[in-house]
Amino acid sequence: MFILRTYAIWGRSRRILIILMCSFVANLIPAVYIITSYNNSQTISEPPIPNITSCYNVGESRIIVVAYVLLVVTESEILFFTLYRSIKHHKSFARGNHLLNILIQHNIFYFICGLVFSLLVMLTTGLLPFIYGDMFSNLQSMVHALLITRMHLELWKSDRAAHAQGFVLNDIALDTLPSGF
Repeated sequence: MFILRTYAIWGRSRRILIILMCSFVANLIPAVYIITSYNNSQTISEPPIPNITSCYNVGESRIIVVAYVLLVVTESEILFFTLYRSIKHHKSFARGNHLLNILIQHNIFYFICGLVFSLLVMLTTGLLPFIYGDMFSNLQSMVHALLITRMHLELWKSDRAAHAQGFVLNDIALDTLPSGF
C-alpha cells in the first residue's frame, strides 16, 4: 500500500514504480525464506503454569533479525523517496492539494515510527533474551495498526469536510453535476 502511495506522490512515475517494485521483490524473496526458516526452528514447550493452555515459544533463533534488517532497508527507501519528493516540491504541495499533504505527512510519520520500532526489535532480539524481542514485536504490530487507523480516519475526515464544502476529493464540484447524478 505504501509503495502505491509513494508512486502516487511521485506523480505516477514509471521509473519510480520500477525502482520500488524491484526493491520490494529483492527484499521479499529473502524475507519469506528467512521467516519460513525461522518458523521451522521454533521450539514449543509445555506451559510453565499448569492448567493454562497456550503455546509458549522458547526458541532462541536470531535469524529473524535479518528479516528486520530487510524491513528497515525497505522502510528507509520508501521514507527517502517520500521525504525527497516532499522537500523538493514543498511549495507546490502546500498550495491546495490537501489529500496529497495528508498522504505525505502520514507516510513520513508512519515510516519514522516503523523504523524506530524495527530497530528496537532488531536490537532487543539480537542482544537481549528472546522474550523481549517478541514483546517489542507485538508492540510494533499494535502501534502499526493504530497508525494505519489514524491515517484512514484523517483521510475520511478530509473527505467528509470536502463533501460538506460541496466538493469531493477528485475536485469535481457537486453543484455542477447534472440532476440525474
